[in-house]
Amino acid sequence: MRPIFRRVGLRRAAVPVLKRSHRAWIAFALGAAVGFTPSCADPVPGAGRHENSTMVEPDSALPLVAHAGGGLLIDGDLIDYSNSRQALDAAYHCGHRLIEIDLVWSSDGRLVAAHDWNERLVQLFDTDPGRKSRTEFLQLESYFGLQQLDLPGLLRWLAENPDVRIVTDIKEDNLRGLALIRERSGKDQQRFIPQIYSTSEWRAVSRLGFRDVILTLYQARVADDDVVAFARRRHLFAVTMPIPRARSSLPARLAEDGVFTYSHTINSPETLRELQTVWKVGGVYTDILVPSDPGSTSGTCDLSLPEPG
Repeated sequence: MRPIFRRVGLRRAAVPVLKRSHRAWIAFALGAAVGFTPSCADPVPGAGRHENSTMVEPDSALPLVAHAGGGLLIDGDLIDYSNSRQALDAAYHCGHRLIEIDLVWSSDGRLVAAHDWNERLVQLFDTDPGRKSRTEFLQLESYFGLQQLDLPGLLRWLAENPDVRIVTDIKEDNLRGLALIRERSGKDQQRFIPQIYSTSEWRAVSRLGFRDVILTLYQARVADDDVVAFARRRHLFAVTMPIPRARSSLPARLAEDGVFTYSHTINSPETLRELQTVWKVGGVYTDILVPSDPGSTSGTCDLSLPEPG
């Protein structure tokens, strides 16, 4: 039996099932409310678009990050945390060029794209909880026909989509994972933006040769003054934080020093507007909001999977 997922809405709560005809414009409706118009056209390689439709330089932070590969709409349900090939394809199709991916260690020491080996695993796959080998993971049967990825599979996808950058989320043995990415990615190393979970990880990640680094604060117990001083000294790509910390003076203090900030995970246009206008947050990690495109006139972007057959 397929698991029950929450229905698509502005919050992580239940609303009635959406008709199939509604799915094509749901992301557009959300985006239009905050000035983000969904785009199915390809932005300039290496660049995203601000909410005012101006270009973003390739090494600049972008206002939206597709969370955990990006969300999918399947039978009216929001399927998140899939980190699947289909999620990446949908995020790319809808204009995302900065995509966060969860990476976990398999039982045989390989990196695979999954959020965890417990709750999210059993929501997506017909299996029991517990760590799998790489081969076992890749052979799992998805309830929704999704294709799971390992690190080589992710690198192949990046080769097919050369204007995308990946934000890593490796909660277990982060430095070992980033060392493996450096080893395997070759000339594409700088297309990975590591997230670090404490300020103490920065030096090791820098020595691995990664140019852009995001400090994520959801696990870090670092005072605001120390975050500001660290970000100023280390020239971080961005600092990302959960909503409660984003609703503080910290984002504005960082912005004064030219440090970009994100909050996560935001699917509500009202919350996005509040964070940006009231608290001076630069952008958000999101499942369903999509970037704007000044060339879009009617603007629809379909996050649902195509009909089988």
